[in-house]
Amino acid sequence: MCQHGDSTKSIIACLVQELYPAIQHQFILISSANDDEQIVSDVSRESLFELVNDLKNEFQSLTSYENRLVFPSVLKAFDRKLEHTDTGTANIAELQQLTLGKEQKIAQIISDLCHEINELPTGTASEIHRLVDLFNNDFTGQRMKWNKMIHDRLNNCACFIRMNDHNKIEINA
Repeated sequence: MCQHGDSTKSIIACLVQELYPAIQHQFILISSANDDEQIVSDVSRESLFELVNDLKNEFQSLTSYENRLVFPSVLKAFDRKLEHTDTGTANIAELQQLTLGKEQKIAQIISDLCHEINELPTGTASEIHRLVDLFNNDFTGQRMKWNKMIHDRLNNCACFIRMNDHNKIEINA
């Protein structure tokens, strides 16, 4: 395995074993707190929970996509025992562009949620506040770390260059 493989495995483990379960847990807390908190009006409540549901769906789509395709493809690139002409290996640059698109959708939903939350009285929707904080602080930071790592590997690591030598991408990290 390439020298970068271990650090990449570490980043993936952090996402899959720590961050993503924490976010999933927060979605569970929100659904169980749904009836416990008073939100100003049914319209505000409906709007908030529609946004939370959209965020949950987009997040689950991202994690499913990464677990099934992105992470295995990235790890496969580091395995020097495998022949990198394997047509079953997905193009990592294209996969990265798709995950960036999903991250942008998530960021837009978080922005919309922030706007909705700011319209509420202080002390309401506390679990949704925690979810927004989790995305704004932990998720964003870890995704920036992941995207920078992929960008660096695509342009500098021999394993990735062999796989993607005509498919370099620019990522604003």
